Amino acid sequence: MLEFVAEVLRECSKQEYNGTYCGVTRRNDVKKNMLKAVIVTGLLAAMGSVQAEDEGSSQAEDDSGLGLGLAIKGSTLGNGFEIGKSLNENFNVRLGLSSLSQSDNQTIDDVEYDTELDFSSTALYLDYHPFKGTFHLTLGYINSANALNATAQPAIPVEIGTVIYQPGDIGQLDATIDFKSGPYLGFGWGNVPASGFGFSLELGILQSGAPKASLVASNLSAAITSNQAAMDSLNTALRKEEANMQADLNEFELFPVIAAGISYGF
Repeated sequence: MLEFVAEVLRECSKQEYNGTYCGVTRRNDVKKNMLKAVIVTGLLAAMGSVQAEDEGSSQAEDDSGLGLGLAIKGSTLGNGFEIGKSLNENFNVRLGLSSLSQSDNQTIDDVEYDTELDFSSTALYLDYHPFKGTFHLTLGYINSANALNATAQPAIPVEIGTVIYQPGDIGQLDATIDFKSGPYLGFGWGNVPASGFGFSLELGILQSGAPKASLVASNLSAAITSNQAAMDSLNTALRKEEANMQADLNEFELFPVIAAGISYGF
């Protein structure tokens, strides 16, 4: 089962996130990527100081409106929308909702698995526009109900923990990897409350902590359910397999967030 979970996450990284581990970035990779981000941010800051006059005029247009905007966005957290409100010429607050659902079918070690990526999150952001223009730094919190679910109905012997079980003993295995909520830190371009149509691009990191793994067996044979020792052995094997899965997931504490969208301010 451990090999399956690793394979599913590897496939997810190849198909969906191009270098991340099912949307979760390794610590070393994050350090390298964030270093690049800091360099880019520094260059943008220099550009922003030169363009401050033009950006100030953009802010003046925002001041003539209601300071309220709506945005449609797509991101690594899913698709959704945001509502933004200008607090003053430097600060905005945003509330966002997003979701993503995708199913797949994979055969690993001759066992067929059904997998489903189910993301749903609510986010609250505070944007700081140091140059009173589109460039901003963001601090926020993302409340997530994100999970990767996998179901298998083994047709061949399967190893759980260190015990081999026959297909007739276990009818179904259900593995779940839950991603947690956490603080968000990022930067980007765009101003949702600014008057008229606008485009936004954001890069950031969600510090959600290590995902939590769980494993459940069902549709058990009578030989197991009628024997307490066999049930205890199975439960011990499941918990050991969970611990193995969790050990592999503990190093993945950061979730990369990349978002782009179109906004309209009133």
